[in-house]
Amino acid sequence: MATRRLAGAGLLVIALLALLVVNGLRGVRVAGQAVVPPGLSAPAVGDCLLQLRDASGAGPAAGRPSAQTVAGVGEDSVAFAGCGSAGHLGEVVGYQQYPQQSAATDVDIQWCQRVSDDYRAHQVFRFKDATQGLWEPSTGQRFLTVLSRPNADQHEPRWAACVLIAPNVERYTGTFLRSLADAPAPAPFGLCLAGITTQRWVSCEVRHRTQEFGTGTGKPMSSRDAVAACRTLIASMTGLPDITAGGLLIVEVVGGSPAGFDPAIGDETDRATGGLAGPGSCRLSILGEKLLTGTLIGIGAGTLPVE
Repeated sequence: MATRRLAGAGLLVIALLALLVVNGLRGVRVAGQAVVPPGLSAPAVGDCLLQLRDASGAGPAAGRPSAQTVAGVGEDSVAFAGCGSAGHLGEVVGYQQYPQQSAATDVDIQWCQRVSDDYRAHQVFRFKDATQGLWEPSTGQRFLTVLSRPNADQHEPRWAACVLIAPNVERYTGTFLRSLADAPAPAPFGLCLAGITTQRWVSCEVRHRTQEFGTGTGKPMSSRDAVAACRTLIASMTGLPDITAGGLLIVEVVGGSPAGFDPAIGDETDRATGGLAGPGSCRLSILGEKLLTGTLIGIGAGTLPVE
């Protein structure tokens, strides 16, 4: 009798264990809606911006960086992913997290603005020997602040990401950051003009006549020094063995303000023209009927993007 009771109890235990295992495999159903833990959807430095639902949120279109300010958009307006072969809109270059919620998003935008300024300062330092202090390199990259979704619980963490984007929020492959180490820049990066007489900024991906490589720093310069430094800057930024490409391209120094003319360093041409200073422009233009279809930054000995 006792043996039968023990056997029956054993069968009951085995049945209960089997039921628990089956339910564990099937999962436990819980009423309600799934919620992503705070911070799980945040990007990491090195991720890429895959989607921006409203490009106007990035601010004005391409132009000189000095005229641009960093804008801010919410997490719900963007999508991030790893940087693969598919085209993306930008690269995450900065990320910071806070222990609790705050409405002071202007602090995040100011932080990303400082990141932007640091990148510009890096470009100035990188080409300082080529520019002789007369030109500030023109590369065209812009920056966008992405702010995490607000949470009703003020004690939940929040985050902000600083994203480097193409001049006109174009899609591109590869990475602009690699061009900071002498690799070719993706096609959209740079400041390009539709034509010599058409002073309209356009994407460097579309057919264009001119690319700007530097703007005047405001330091007084003679035209002779301006052209010499401009040529050296273009050679450094492009890596072209011959910056004229056998006569296909021409170096141009245009604009400038007579206010910066210093007679002590000028030559006879300067005395007649008033010299160059201020927002002068160091450019490379293509001659003839063909047009450029990509940036020349870091092109090196590669094939010119011409058609």
